[in-house]
Order: sequence, then structure tokens, then C-alpha cells
Amino acid sequence: MAHKTGSSGTVNNLARATNDAGIVTLPDGRHVAIAVFVSDSAADEATRDAVIAKISRAAWDYWLEKAQ
Repeated sequence: MAHKTGSSGTVNNLARATNDAGIVTLPDGRHVAIAVFVSDSAADEATRDAVIAKISRAAWDYWLEKAQ
């Protein structure tokens, strides 16, 4: 897996952007590109990161199931 995170500042208690984009290699050698952007969120950093992780995991699970 290769990925690049990014974020912007917080204004008026809103995190303007928390992002992660990456390329995941599936067990069968195919690649899946995933990009998740969370914007204008009042949640703390750990919660925003958890949302990104859950979405990424859902994409992994979906493509892994399709490979079988």
C-alpha cells in the first residue's frame, strides 16, 4: 500500500480538510485507488482519521470479495 495524507487548518472549530489517498495492491495483484476527503468537520482528528480508515476498509473488503 502507498498513501499520502493531508490536512488543512481549523477555522471556527471546523477542520476544513482531512484527506488520505492511496493505492492498494489486492492479493491477486490488481490495484485499487482510494481517495477519502473529510471536509468542514467539527470532529476531532482521531475521529476524522477513523472515518477515513473505515471507508478505506470498506473499499478493501468490497474489492477483495469481488476477487473471489
